[in-house]
Amino acid sequence: MTKEQLEFEVRELKEQLELSRLNENARRSVIIHHLKSPLSSIDSNVKRMLYDLEENEKEMQRVREAYPHSEDIGRLTNQLSFLIKKYSTLIQTGVQLGTDIISGIAYESSSPEELKKGWQKTKPVKRTGKIIDAHNHLIISRNLGLLFEYNKEDFEKEVLMNQYAFAAAFSNTLSNAVKYAIDGSVIKLVSHFDIAKSRYIFEIENMVQRPIKTQDVLRKIKQGYTREEIEDRAFYEINQGIGLESVVNLLGKLGGEYELSSGDSFKLQEEKTKGMRRKTYGVITPEQYVPPLPSFYFKASIPIKEE
Repeated sequence: MTKEQLEFEVRELKEQLELSRLNENARRSVIIHHLKSPLSSIDSNVKRMLYDLEENEKEMQRVREAYPHSEDIGRLTNQLSFLIKKYSTLIQTGVQLGTDIISGIAYESSSPEELKKGWQKTKPVKRTGKIIDAHNHLIISRNLGLLFEYNKEDFEKEVLMNQYAFAAAFSNTLSNAVKYAIDGSVIKLVSHFDIAKSRYIFEIENMVQRPIKTQDVLRKIKQGYTREEIEDRAFYEINQGIGLESVVNLLGKLGGEYELSSGDSFKLQEEKTKGMRRKTYGVITPEQYVPPLPSFYFKASIPIKEE
């Protein structure tokens, strides 16, 4: 090897190392960006709760002093109870979202062998519904709707799987869809089993402003961003948050599979879900009022075992 060749290889290696460093910094920026949302939600809701409770207590004290036997005391007590429940739910949602992001990142560092050790009995369709419940306030706050469709007989079906890794994968996929869906649109979610292949499957689709170049998305997830993309802050692009990257990496370690696509029409059409049970969340805008925007579709297939 000549001196020039050696110098060229050293330069190439230095550039690769620098690009790896830039990608790691970009990833850290996205993680911080995603965590700020639930943490800010927790902070603002705690402050609002303390203010509302203080105002409610002042009103109760005023009524007690002026009208010791007034029925208004009961009304204010009920109002206080409602406020406590309301803010507890909001704070729990923020905690859940933050936990799911962290869990997804943490499970990425686990080996496939470690993930296999965590298999236990769970009801994935029922668990899916509970995770949606935790996101419901966020769905409503974005003026979104969500249609969750599944087979009635699957709801209580119990299988063996790594339920915590599954929960992290699904929650981050859902968070990504809610975060990047067009305001006022409807997210579609279908959940079912493929017993022949020993798989639990969830499919989720949301509206986007323009079709996503899926091959470009996968290249960024698997190989990282170019220097130009990092300088342009392309890692904040639509439907390409840390949630999707964590899910893809986690599915690989679980032995799962995934599929993603983006186009001018929805893949989850009504004929595909005919006969399924449907549960709605948020605001379901009538189809005639929803603009014909393109969609982003993601399908995950997770290994399971029947007892």
